[in-house]
Amino acid sequence: MSGVSDLLLASSAAVVAGGGLVTGAAVVTWLRVRRRWRALRSSTSARIGVALLGVVRSGSGGGRPWRRDSPAVLRLQLWQSVDAAARALQEAERAGGTVGDLPSLCRRLRAASEDLDRLLVAAGGSGPPAGPPADPGGSLARQVAEMQDAATSIRRAALASATDAAALRAGPLAEDARREVASVTAGLARAVEASNRRPVA
Repeated sequence: MSGVSDLLLASSAAVVAGGGLVTGAAVVTWLRVRRRWRALRSSTSARIGVALLGVVRSGSGGGRPWRRDSPAVLRLQLWQSVDAAARALQEAERAGGTVGDLPSLCRRLRAASEDLDRLLVAAGGSGPPAGPPADPGGSLARQVAEMQDAATSIRRAALASATDAAALRAGPLAEDARREVASVTAGLARAVEASNRRPVA
Protein backbone atom coordinates (compact mmCIF):
# COMPACT_ATOMS: atom_id res chain seq x y z
CA MET A 1 0.00 0.00 0.00
CA SER A 2 2.87 2.33 0.85
CA GLY A 3 4.45 1.64 -2.57
CA VAL A 4 1.21 2.57 -4.37
CA SER A 5 0.84 5.82 -2.42
CA ASP A 6 4.51 6.67 -3.12
CA LEU A 7 3.90 6.00 -6.82
CA LEU A 8 0.79 8.20 -6.82
CA LEU A 9 2.64 10.96 -5.00
CA ALA A 10 5.54 10.81 -7.48
CA SER A 11 3.13 10.84 -10.43
CA SER A 12 1.27 13.82 -9.00
CA ALA A 13 4.55 15.68 -8.46
CA ALA A 14 5.63 14.92 -12.04
CA VAL A 15 2.29 16.16 -13.42
CA VAL A 16 2.50 19.37 -11.36
CA ALA A 17 6.13 19.96 -12.38
CA GLY A 18 5.34 19.26 -16.03
CA GLY A 19 2.34 21.57 -15.93
CA GLY A 20 4.45 24.28 -14.35
CA LEU A 21 7.12 23.93 -17.05
CA VAL A 22 4.54 24.04 -19.84
CA THR A 23 2.84 27.07 -18.27
CA GLY A 24 6.17 28.85 -17.79
CA ALA A 25 7.22 28.13 -21.38
CA ALA A 26 3.84 29.36 -22.65
CA VAL A 27 4.13 32.61 -20.65
CA VAL A 28 7.71 33.26 -21.87
CA THR A 29 6.70 32.55 -25.48
CA TRP A 30 3.67 34.83 -25.19
CA LEU A 31 5.80 37.67 -23.76
CA ARG A 32 8.37 37.31 -26.55
CA VAL A 33 5.71 37.23 -29.26
CA ARG A 34 3.98 40.26 -27.74
CA ARG A 35 7.29 42.20 -27.56
CA ARG A 36 8.13 41.36 -31.17
CA TRP A 37 4.62 42.25 -32.32
CA ARG A 38 4.87 45.64 -30.60
CA ALA A 39 8.29 46.25 -32.15
CA LEU A 40 6.95 45.31 -35.57
CA ARG A 41 3.86 47.50 -35.20
CA SER A 42 5.97 50.49 -34.16
CA SER A 43 8.65 50.00 -36.82
CA THR A 44 8.92 52.70 -39.45
CA SER A 45 8.57 50.17 -42.27
CA ALA A 46 5.28 48.93 -40.84
CA ARG A 47 4.04 52.49 -40.47
CA ILE A 48 4.93 53.22 -44.10
CA GLY A 49 3.02 50.09 -45.13
CA VAL A 50 -0.03 51.13 -43.12
CA ALA A 51 0.13 54.66 -44.53
CA LEU A 52 0.43 53.32 -48.07
CA LEU A 53 -2.56 51.07 -47.44
CA GLY A 54 -4.46 54.15 -46.25
CA VAL A 55 -3.63 55.95 -49.51
CA VAL A 56 -4.79 52.94 -51.53
CA ARG A 57 -7.98 52.64 -49.49
CA SER A 58 -8.68 56.34 -49.88
CA GLY A 59 -8.60 55.76 -53.65
CA SER A 60 -11.73 53.69 -53.33
CA GLY A 61 -13.65 56.42 -51.52
CA GLY A 62 -14.74 58.43 -54.54
CA GLY A 63 -13.32 61.67 -53.10
CA ARG A 64 -10.13 63.42 -54.15
CA PRO A 65 -7.68 60.97 -52.54
CA TRP A 66 -4.53 61.88 -54.41
CA ARG A 67 -4.36 65.48 -53.27
CA ARG A 68 -1.00 66.16 -51.63
CA ASP A 69 -2.73 67.58 -48.55
CA SER A 70 -5.03 64.61 -47.91
CA PRO A 71 -4.34 63.02 -44.49
CA ALA A 72 -3.54 59.63 -46.04
CA VAL A 73 -0.91 61.11 -48.37
CA LEU A 74 0.51 63.27 -45.58
CA ARG A 75 0.94 60.19 -43.38
CA LEU A 76 2.83 58.41 -46.11
CA GLN A 77 5.09 61.41 -46.75
CA LEU A 78 5.72 61.82 -43.03
CA TRP A 79 6.87 58.26 -42.44
CA GLN A 80 8.91 58.10 -45.63
CA SER A 81 10.90 61.14 -44.49
CA VAL A 82 11.37 59.72 -40.97
CA ASP A 83 12.53 56.42 -42.46
CA ALA A 84 15.01 58.17 -44.77
CA ALA A 85 16.52 60.07 -41.82
CA ALA A 86 16.79 56.90 -39.70
CA ARG A 87 18.44 54.94 -42.53
CA ALA A 88 20.96 57.71 -43.17
CA LEU A 89 21.82 57.76 -39.46
CA GLN A 90 22.32 53.99 -39.46
CA GLU A 91 24.67 54.27 -42.43
CA ALA A 92 26.63 57.05 -40.73
CA GLU A 93 27.01 54.96 -37.57
CA ARG A 94 27.96 51.88 -39.61
CA ALA A 95 30.57 53.91 -41.48
CA GLY A 96 32.05 55.12 -38.19
CA GLY A 97 31.09 58.75 -38.83
CA THR A 98 30.72 61.38 -36.14
CA VAL A 99 27.00 61.60 -35.44
CA GLY A 100 26.94 63.87 -32.38
CA ASP A 101 23.33 64.48 -31.26
CA LEU A 102 21.79 63.02 -34.42
CA PRO A 103 20.53 59.85 -32.64
CA SER A 104 18.76 62.01 -30.03
CA LEU A 105 17.31 64.25 -32.76
CA CYS A 106 16.15 61.17 -34.65
CA ARG A 107 14.36 59.85 -31.54
CA ARG A 108 12.69 63.23 -31.01
CA LEU A 109 11.66 63.31 -34.67
CA ARG A 110 10.11 59.87 -34.34
CA ALA A 111 8.23 60.76 -31.13
CA ALA A 112 6.87 63.97 -32.67
CA SER A 113 5.92 62.07 -35.83
CA GLU A 114 4.00 59.50 -33.79
CA ASP A 115 1.99 62.31 -32.18
CA LEU A 116 1.32 63.88 -35.57
CA ASP A 117 0.45 60.47 -37.03
CA ARG A 118 -2.34 60.05 -34.48
CA LEU A 119 -3.79 63.41 -35.55
CA LEU A 120 -3.58 62.43 -39.21
CA VAL A 121 -5.40 59.16 -38.48
CA ALA A 122 -8.12 61.11 -36.66
CA ALA A 123 -8.34 63.43 -39.67
CA GLY A 124 -8.99 60.50 -41.99
CA GLY A 125 -5.54 59.24 -42.88
CA SER A 126 -6.45 55.58 -42.64
CA GLY A 127 -9.31 55.27 -45.06
CA PRO A 128 -11.58 56.96 -47.59
CA PRO A 129 -12.18 60.67 -46.94
CA ALA A 130 -15.68 61.51 -45.82
CA GLY A 131 -17.25 64.93 -46.16
CA PRO A 132 -15.31 68.19 -46.24
CA PRO A 133 -11.50 68.29 -45.80
CA ALA A 134 -10.50 67.35 -42.25
CA ASP A 135 -7.66 69.91 -42.26
CA PRO A 136 -9.28 73.02 -43.75
CA GLY A 137 -6.64 75.47 -42.49
CA GLY A 138 -3.74 73.29 -43.57
CA SER A 139 -2.33 73.07 -40.04
CA LEU A 140 -1.57 69.36 -40.30
CA ALA A 141 0.02 69.82 -43.71
CA ARG A 142 2.28 72.56 -42.28
CA GLN A 143 3.28 70.33 -39.37
CA VAL A 144 4.09 67.47 -41.72
CA ALA A 145 6.19 69.88 -43.83
CA GLU A 146 8.09 70.92 -40.68
CA MET A 147 8.73 67.27 -39.79
CA GLN A 148 9.94 66.64 -43.33
CA ASP A 149 12.32 69.62 -43.10
CA ALA A 150 13.71 68.31 -39.80
CA ALA A 151 14.07 64.80 -41.24
CA THR A 152 15.84 66.18 -44.32
CA SER A 153 18.29 68.11 -42.14
CA ILE A 154 19.06 65.01 -40.08
CA ARG A 155 19.46 62.91 -43.23
CA ARG A 156 21.83 65.43 -44.84
CA ALA A 157 23.95 65.71 -41.71
CA ALA A 158 24.14 61.92 -41.37
CA LEU A 159 25.05 61.46 -45.02
CA ALA A 160 27.76 64.15 -44.75
CA SER A 161 29.19 62.33 -41.73
CA ALA A 162 29.12 58.97 -43.53
CA THR A 163 30.75 60.53 -46.61
CA ASP A 164 33.54 62.07 -44.51
CA ALA A 165 34.17 58.75 -42.76
CA ALA A 166 34.31 56.94 -46.09
CA ALA A 167 36.70 59.56 -47.50
CA LEU A 168 39.02 59.12 -44.52
CA ARG A 169 39.24 55.41 -45.30
CA ALA A 170 39.32 55.75 -49.08
CA GLY A 171 42.14 58.36 -49.21
CA PRO A 172 44.85 56.21 -47.59
CA LEU A 173 43.55 53.13 -49.42
CA ALA A 174 43.92 54.84 -52.79
CA GLU A 175 47.45 56.01 -51.91
CA ASP A 176 48.44 52.52 -50.72
CA ALA A 177 47.01 51.04 -53.93
CA ARG A 178 49.01 53.49 -56.08
CA ARG A 179 52.21 52.66 -54.20
CA GLU A 180 51.56 48.94 -54.55
CA VAL A 181 50.87 49.22 -58.28
CA ALA A 182 54.07 51.25 -58.74
CA SER A 183 56.04 48.68 -56.75
CA VAL A 184 54.64 45.73 -58.69
CA THR A 185 55.19 47.51 -62.01
CA ALA A 186 58.81 48.29 -61.08
CA GLY A 187 59.37 44.69 -59.99
CA LEU A 188 57.98 43.36 -63.27
CA ALA A 189 60.15 45.79 -65.25
CA ARG A 190 63.26 44.60 -63.37
CA ALA A 191 62.32 40.97 -63.97
CA VAL A 192 61.87 41.58 -67.71
CA GLU A 193 65.16 43.48 -67.87
CA ALA A 194 66.97 40.70 -66.05
CA SER A 195 65.52 38.06 -68.35
CA ASN A 196 66.61 40.11 -71.39
CA ARG A 197 70.19 40.24 -70.10
CA ARG A 198 70.53 36.47 -69.81
CA PRO A 199 72.80 35.04 -72.49
CA VAL A 200 71.01 32.85 -74.97
CA ALA A 201 72.31 29.29 -74.74
